[in-house]
Amino acid sequence: MNNIPLWANIVIALIGSGLFGGIVSIILSPIAAKQQIKQLETTYHQKLNDNLIQNAQKYIDTLYTPIYKSLSKLDDTYEIYRTQLGILGVMDYADSGKKERMEPSDPEWAFMMQEANHSEHEALIYFVDVCKEHEKLMKDISANGLDIYLLSEFEERLVSFTSFLDRSAALAEMEIFTEKQKSESLAVSPLISSPKFEKRFRHDMQFLKNHIKEISFGTAAIKK
Repeated sequence: MNNIPLWANIVIALIGSGLFGGIVSIILSPIAAKQQIKQLETTYHQKLNDNLIQNAQKYIDTLYTPIYKSLSKLDDTYEIYRTQLGILGVMDYADSGKKERMEPSDPEWAFMMQEANHSEHEALIYFVDVCKEHEKLMKDISANGLDIYLLSEFEERLVSFTSFLDRSAALAEMEIFTEKQKSESLAVSPLISSPKFEKRFRHDMQFLKNHIKEISFGTAAIKK
């Protein structure tokens, strides 16, 4: 008596006839095709990435290096401003304590406060001027058609960052020359002295400078 299940007899018969391999091949062929397509897409994007990086590297000296230098100058002058702003903040805090304690006026302290205010004011003017220099560089790059060689994601962030600086610098300039302070809630763009501006500035600055370094070393990833 044959105790082999019917399904087992069918499988054995299929294997013996060679049809089993064909059936498995039919089942697996769509999966293999999808894997092959995915592999081809990966290879294509990698090749595209390599080509774009190679083309961008041809403009390191004439395009990316000037942008990097401009960003570095912005970074340095902003740090100078933040330092002066911090000093003024400490002195303002100390001055308010003196007033609360009703201490007599001190000509030397008053002079130091005046100097701290002047230094912060000058640092802000310097930073605004550097923002204008950066904006001019970007306009020159666009006018000369060099922006076509900027990698897409980098260009998007750079244009957005430059516009952000331009708006905030214009607001600061208005305050400088009108001597009229605006509250953070009423400002159309973040005040340069605000934490909101600092957060955006540092975040974009890090991305842009790192991206230029990656392009220079050929390790940048292209946004798909």
